[in-house]
Amino acid sequence: RADGIPKLIEKFKINLARQFPTRQQQRILDVSLDRARLEQMPVNEYLDLYVI
Repeated sequence: RADGIPKLIEKFKINLARQFPTRQQQRILDVSLDRARLEQMPVNEYLDLYVI
């Protein structure tokens, strides 16, 4: 399982790059990889990060 996490993160980054501008990719990635921050963020705010 631990071996697969870096591969999943890389795949997530690749797919973000296909859909979003660089700044938006970074905001999504920053929150998504910070568990404490993600848990505190309301769902609607997290989903708003994905609005193009």
